[in-house]
Amino acid sequence: MPSRRKIAYLCDLSPHDPLTYSGGNARIFNALQEHVGDVTPLDPGWGRIDCLRRLILAMPKAVSIRLLWRVQLALSSLIAPAIQKQLARGRFDVLVGAYSFHSFAALKLPPGVFSVYTADATPTTYKRSVVGQSFDRYLRISRLLDPMIMRVERRVFRNLNLMIWPTEWLKSGADGLYELKPDRSIVVPWGECDRSGAVGRATGAKPRDTGAVCSGRA
Repeated sequence: MPSRRKIAYLCDLSPHDPLTYSGGNARIFNALQEHVGDVTPLDPGWGRIDCLRRLILAMPKAVSIRLLWRVQLALSSLIAPAIQKQLARGRFDVLVGAYSFHSFAALKLPPGVFSVYTADATPTTYKRSVVGQSFDRYLRISRLLDPMIMRVERRVFRNLNLMIWPTEWLKSGADGLYELKPDRSIVVPWGECDRSGAVGRATGAKPRDTGAVCSGRA
């Protein structure tokens, strides 16, 4: 594998929008570009049913932010082929996914592609947190989907090559919920370096750069 990896970046919202995911989406993408290079953002469109995605995005923010990922998860088998075509055309070495675990739900990676995922929460860890539980009374109907969501989370995360969490609290919660292997689930506090070297080996980043790559801090 070449020293400079060809990296695909996957998120359900464009990293070129500095406001998505409280700015973390753009910061992670920009850090990868600055410290690693050869980073291509994948089109988050839904292929033949992209009109549905655009319709949801046109709804009020309070509605679209809750509806978009749930609909993508439900229709993942119809959406994944559009992403798979981009991965096949790009001949990438690494796929870095940020925030949107649902983008991986039905995704089949080309042979040899190393998959990395990072986020500051998962739907289930968030819902079980103090903050998440404070909103529970407003989202009681979503409880019906919770078992299905957790099953998909477990399948997605256990199939990834590497998961990067910013806190030990999140790692320990994810490890227990999803039964993750210790060598595939690591903590890299935002703004610090990855002492394990796992990120550098995956992305081709220099050791001094891997903290910035993972944390989105340029």
